[in-house]
Amino acid sequence: AITVDWSLPNNNAKMYVNGVYQASISKLGYTPTVNNSRAALMIGGFGSSYTTSMFQGRLYSFRISSYLRYTENFTVDSTKPYFPTKPKVENWAETSLLINAIGLETNSTDILDQKGNSVSIYGDTKVGVDSNGLSYINFDGSGDYLTAPNSINFDFGTGDFTVEFFISFNSVG
Repeated sequence: AITVDWSLPNNNAKMYVNGVYQASISKLGYTPTVNNSRAALMIGGFGSSYTTSMFQGRLYSFRISSYLRYTENFTVDSTKPYFPTKPKVENWAETSLLINAIGLETNSTDILDQKGNSVSIYGDTKVGVDSNGLSYINFDGSGDYLTAPNSINFDFGTGDFTVEFFISFNSVG
């Protein structure tokens, strides 16, 4: 699991990998935003055409929250790489986007996340099941990505927010 907590207006970010603090970034010189109110939220790549840099691997789950979820190391259960859904999840009201690959149709072009956001699938992004029986969304690095339309749910202003996801890379290095 990779988690990035942004603390604004201090402009500090902390990154955790599998629940263990890895690094922080301070005073970037700009204010990061999840969505600038002009474009769709994109997952799986970035750049002017969404294809400048593409993710290659499996996405098991993705969550954006409008507060700092973590301030210290935490425990991750890697055998269950999905985020809990309402009513089990704490701070459900502060969860802005929640995508779990469990139960997704294999030939879907659009999905609804657990918060009711419409998410579109592009390229030949596929839903699959790994050898452990865990569902994932596969990105092959060649034009695959997801988008959620511009939404007030992603505009946090100067507030804190957390972006976190369970992924596995096709290759590392």
